[in-house]
Amino acid sequence: MDTVRLLQCQQCGASLNFVPGIAVARCVYCHSAYLIDREVIGLESRGGFVTFRVDSHAARAKIEEWLGHGLFSPSDLKLESRILDCDRVYLPYHRVRVRAHSNWSAEVVRYEEDRSRPGKKPRRRRSSWQIVTGAHEADYDDVLIPASPRLAQLGVEAIGTYELDSPETVVDKASEVPFEQPSIPGTAINKSLERIVRLKETVACTMMVPGGVPKDIRVDTRIEVLDRAIVYLPLYVGRFAYEGHHFPVLVNGQSGLVQGRRPRSWPKVAGTVGSLCALGAAVLYWLVRRGR
Repeated sequence: MDTVRLLQCQQCGASLNFVPGIAVARCVYCHSAYLIDREVIGLESRGGFVTFRVDSHAARAKIEEWLGHGLFSPSDLKLESRILDCDRVYLPYHRVRVRAHSNWSAEVVRYEEDRSRPGKKPRRRRSSWQIVTGAHEADYDDVLIPASPRLAQLGVEAIGTYELDSPETVVDKASEVPFEQPSIPGTAINKSLERIVRLKETVACTMMVPGGVPKDIRVDTRIEVLDRAIVYLPLYVGRFAYEGHHFPVLVNGQSGLVQGRRPRSWPKVAGTVGSLCALGAAVLYWLVRRGR
């Protein structure tokens, strides 16, 4: 029979029931979830908890610095905004290693030299389109797919890159850290994985086409999953207030990269658009004058 251990909820102080072998303990009173000791639950070798390299004070400082930038942000955003919260949390991701096999075909332009002008340098002249084919194979070790809808709910697609290969990256213990369980269905995970890998393969195959930019490149990719594990990425999830409105902001717990949605200064936007229109009109006027 499994042994039940007791932990204490950091939010409300209630006891948490924990069964060894289960990665998550959830408080029955406030519903907070906690990630349990990796040494006890025995996660896969490629899975685990990515260490926090940015502490809470540094995360807030990163947000304050981020508030001071932005091309279309209000000039007083940093002075008038107030950071409401900046909570440390682990978000689950699928860490997938795949092998991709691709066959590609594309049309490239074929040139020939025009030597009809004696004594002058030959000119290149497009003669026809030629179909070329090829193959590409590559392994992608760390394709990260969100296993929680939190980022999408906050309107953020990604939160930068993570270093996962160094020995100190995966910690041995990460007990009593707020955690979200994987909740995105497997079919959605597989679709995201396929979309990411196919995009990488399309770029790689395009680079193999001789003769510059191809026309109508077609890539047929077969994806083989070599390994899959759950990895828990460190984030600070916060909010800031400005003129009565709340805005989400995220901080990468490893690199300190900040992403979020700043309010816009519409006078700045209008001024930039007006300047671009004026510049375009000036260029057009110059071209017309030059053509006379």
